[in-house]
Amino acid sequence: MQYTTVMGKSGPTYRISRLFSLLCLLFSLFLVWGLATSYREGVGLRSMIHIVVLLAISIGGALYRDSWHFDLPAMQITAVWGFGPFVKRDHFRFDEVERLSLTHVDRPGSPAIPRLARRRRPSAMVIFSLAMLDGAERTIQVMGERRSAGRVEEAARMIGAATGLSLFIDRGRDMETDLSLHDL
Repeated sequence: MQYTTVMGKSGPTYRISRLFSLLCLLFSLFLVWGLATSYREGVGLRSMIHIVVLLAISIGGALYRDSWHFDLPAMQITAVWGFGPFVKRDHFRFDEVERLSLTHVDRPGSPAIPRLARRRRPSAMVIFSLAMLDGAERTIQVMGERRSAGRVEEAARMIGAATGLSLFIDRGRDMETDLSLHDL
C-alpha cells in the first residue's frame, strides 16, 4: 500500500493513497461484472470460488482506512484505522509525544535455515513511529526500504517540519552517499 502526505489547512495527514482505494474498487467492479456474466451463462459459484475470494479481498482493500492526522490548531494527533465505517480512533496530544522516530532495521531471516541455503539476504525495513514520553512507541508505518525509495523519510521530514515535533533519524539519507555501479 502506498501512503501519501497531504498538507491540509489544519495540518499534515499521512494516509493510504486514494489511488490504491480506487484501484481496489475498480478491480472489485470488474470481478463483480465477471462473476455476474459467468453466473448468467450457467456457471456455478462453486467453480468460481477463487473469484469470490479475490472479490472479498479487493472490497476489503477498497474499504480499508489507515491515516494519521496531525492537527496543528488542536495540537493533537489522530490515528484512524479500520474498514469502512468501522474504524478505531486514537488521539494523542503533542505534549505526550517525545519525538517522531525513523529507524532502519534488517528484518531477520529464519535461524532454522542455514545462511548458505537462503536465496535472499534479510531485507532492510524502515519504521516510522511516534516515541511517547511514557516510553511507548506507536508505529505509523513499516515498509521495505527499497520499496520506500525515500518516500517515508521525506514524509517524516515534512511532518516534523510542519508540526514542530523533533525528528530522530537513525542514519542520514542513502541518496547522499557516493554510490557507484560497482557498489550495487
